[in-house]
Amino acid sequence: MAYIKYTWQNFPNVTTPISKANLDHLETQYDEVGNLFDAHSILIAIADNTPVVLPVAASTIVGRAAAGNIVALTGTQVRTLIGWTANKLLEGAGAGIVPTEIDAPGREFFVPPLFGVGATEGVTGDFYSWFMNGAGELVHFNFKVPYDFTALTHCKVLGIMGANGTIDWTATTEFAAIGEAYNTHSDTDTGNGLAMTASEIEEVDISLAFTGIVAGDFVGVQFTLDAISVGSYSVIGLVFKYT
Repeated sequence: MAYIKYTWQNFPNVTTPISKANLDHLETQYDEVGNLFDAHSILIAIADNTPVVLPVAASTIVGRAAAGNIVALTGTQVRTLIGWTANKLLEGAGAGIVPTEIDAPGREFFVPPLFGVGATEGVTGDFYSWFMNGAGELVHFNFKVPYDFTALTHCKVLGIMGANGTIDWTATTEFAAIGEAYNTHSDTDTGNGLAMTASEIEEVDISLAFTGIVAGDFVGVQFTLDAISVGSYSVIGLVFKYT
């Protein structure tokens, strides 16, 4: 309830009424306190008998860290205060239970190759694949980045080498959101002399070809065989892993 100004007068049966000067003083003090507050602020004390106003910015929590005064803590400061690292989850939190950190679960999906240029469709065992055994042969992948994407963990092409040997490769990408030109963003990654073991499912990390990718982007990937030392390399798919 707001303070209401009254005209001072002597009340019945009051032998020592409060003076008008004191009432005026109280009114002045009330106005002074009220004038301290701006929107989204609170009154705190960091020294005895000395209240001060603390502005509370958006996305902050009022608290006190391990050192210093009462402040409006940022999300990073709150995580530090409770011992919670970014990209981690707290497990076992509850009454009388000290929570522990666990890794936030990663997400991933698998994309088979759509088609190849110069490469030959075929099978390796029960795996459908594209055989690549000459410089310039290539395969393509298309996929969409999920809406829960935050950061790329890795993107790897999976394949099976016909014999022990090495490959040189280049990956190029184009990606864009709905309403943008398909090649709004483009990137590349390459590697030489990558050793492969015959008949094993091997990974080729092409993660550097995705700089600036964001949730909702549509992605086209071209994986090109620049050179192969022996035999063939059978591409079976692409794994995209993210947090």
